[in-house]
Amino acid sequence: MYKYIHILGRDFPMYGLCAFVGILFAAGLLFLTLRKRKDYSKVHIVNIPLFAAIGAFLGAHIVGFFTHFDFFLQAMQHLDRVFSSWETFRIVCGELFGTMVFYGGLLGAIAAAFIYCKAAKVDFSLYADIFAPAIPLFHAFGRVGCIFAGCCYGIEASWGLPYPHEHDGIVETVTRLPLPLIEAGCNLLIMTALLILRHKHLKKGSLLA
Repeated sequence: MYKYIHILGRDFPMYGLCAFVGILFAAGLLFLTLRKRKDYSKVHIVNIPLFAAIGAFLGAHIVGFFTHFDFFLQAMQHLDRVFSSWETFRIVCGELFGTMVFYGGLLGAIAAAFIYCKAAKVDFSLYADIFAPAIPLFHAFGRVGCIFAGCCYGIEASWGLPYPHEHDGIVETVTRLPLPLIEAGCNLLIMTALLILRHKHLKKGSLLA
């Protein structure tokens, strides 16, 4: 796997780079979507993604925290060790809150966007349909990032991608189904379907649902 890329003397995570590229493509799709529409506010088009980004960040880390809940319970039983030094405390916090889960981010983004729309007294359904096709497009790039990070994979198979597998201290290469790539393709199909359905004059809010 290629978890990092070396640019200008620094190492950058490939997952983060793929996510950044996904944001750019999603923004491009949004721009193309809005070119011929007049039923929206430019202010809300800017503010909603900002609030959604904050919600996504918090939601992804909160759900990520619960994936390490057993570690949290163990840490609570050894608080003297956790606070024994700044370095130990930093490592524990990194273990607890360093994981980001996409579904938590998605729910957090939707919740934050909904709260903003309610506070600003704007139609959440209208903007949900505008942003809906960009979500699977962004997710597709995120899944490509998972391939580089080696964090997600399928079962062992006769064809697929080689993944490192550690067993009893020995690192072996195992061929597994490239589920992230399959999911990326499915996300692109979902995006295409949403773009087609957008012109079917469905009830507002149907695309996000």
